[in-house]
Amino acid sequence: ALMRSGQYKYVALNERVRTHQLTSSVGTFPPNDPFYPRQRWHYEQINLPAAMERLAGLNTQPTRLPLVAVIDSGIMADHPDLNGQIDGGRSFITSSFSGDRDSANPDDPARPDPATGETPHFHGTHVAGTIAAQTFDGYGAAGVAPMARLMPLRVFDPSSEYSNTFDILQAMLYAAGLPNRSQTVPPRKADVINMSLGSSSACSTAYQDTINQVRQAGVIMVISSGNSANNAQGMPVAVGSPANCRGVVAVGASNVAREQTFYSQSGPELRVTAPGGDFTTSSTGDPVGDQIFSTVPNFTPEGRRVPSGGPMVGTSIAAPHMAGVVALMKYAYPDLTPDKFDEWLNAGKLTDDLGAPGYDTATGYGLINARKAVDVAL
Repeated sequence: ALMRSGQYKYVALNERVRTHQLTSSVGTFPPNDPFYPRQRWHYEQINLPAAMERLAGLNTQPTRLPLVAVIDSGIMADHPDLNGQIDGGRSFITSSFSGDRDSANPDDPARPDPATGETPHFHGTHVAGTIAAQTFDGYGAAGVAPMARLMPLRVFDPSSEYSNTFDILQAMLYAAGLPNRSQTVPPRKADVINMSLGSSSACSTAYQDTINQVRQAGVIMVISSGNSANNAQGMPVAVGSPANCRGVVAVGASNVAREQTFYSQSGPELRVTAPGGDFTTSSTGDPVGDQIFSTVPNFTPEGRRVPSGGPMVGTSIAAPHMAGVVALMKYAYPDLTPDKFDEWLNAGKLTDDLGAPGYDTATGYGLINARKAVDVAL
């Protein structure tokens, strides 16, 4: 319309660009990020330092950066550990007590409860930081795959701890570059989707159909198995939905001792295990226990949101370790497909065996080993 008016020489999109420098994305461990000592146990458990050493030793760094969609509660978009990592994102929310609706803004608007002063958890920000927080920059926390880019897709309203299936399905389709209710698609589809969410239901036809479409688009889906078990009391609980659907990577949680955690749901759908932490023990001496440390906001006494870090526990936190490793594999081998990933995982090439020899329903094919995964991908 502007061009047709005859008043303009040309009209062009005012695109954002970034430098092609990779020095802050790959390096040797330990990184200089000040929170890393609190993350050390869970990153060493998945052999991340050795994986990064292998990548740092490449003569030429890959130029294609993997993109991970985080379907969750949104993100603190101005957190210094994350703002340079974000590549697009949206909110998919159809009903909201706060008046929020679908939008192009994935920022998590949660604020402390005015009645109780309770601070929100910022679940999606923590998950995103575990996957791809900026690393080797002398600030904050480290991520599993700092060369990855993040596509935060908010499906939770801050006024409720629940999302709904339809919103999640639309976010999945959007991430894969498929038709969805927003009538838009991202400039580039995600390589990996992380979903640290679920319910106790069986896999629905709606979920399975959407997963089939997303997988056909070449996207690897990583989903947490759920936290409702009481394995310490001999009361395991089956893998929740949608992690119990075919074609996804269902992730259970390990503790510091490389064992299945007391809360991690399990069953024949479970594929792999990654660190989820345990707040009932403190093997590392951390005052908050053996939890997983990552990016979160905090609030000043005046209510101003400021970047920080904090601990969480759960299979929700195990899944982004796995998604980060898949991103490392895509960085090393951009042509990685869901079928090829499944082939390598099923053959035991990406994991350290846990529990009974071979596959078992408590830990899947074992604990993900980032170095093995990078070696196979290369």
